[in-house]
Amino acid sequence: MSGKVLEHIAGKYEAVRRGVKSVMGGKVLEYEAKTILREGRLEGRKEGRLEMLFDLVCGNLLSIAEAAAQANLSEELFRKKMQDYSK
Repeated sequence: MSGKVLEHIAGKYEAVRRGVKSVMGGKVLEYEAKTILREGRLEGRKEGRLEMLFDLVCGNLLSIAEAAAQANLSEELFRKKMQDYSK
């Protein structure tokens, strides 16, 4: 896509096109929408992982200490998040 934009903007200026292509080196531009989508997916995965740990604790398949360790949280914070999830 960046190639199309470059052709449109610098269509008449070969030297500019070559310069921009050499600087960009084919790198994919990071658009704000892509960043938001990527961050949203990451957040969703984290929430899903926590929900899975909550379910395992509720089903007596995992202790709170083990689940908190898996979530990289203190037991106290894990309990609080689990209570908030249950509401």
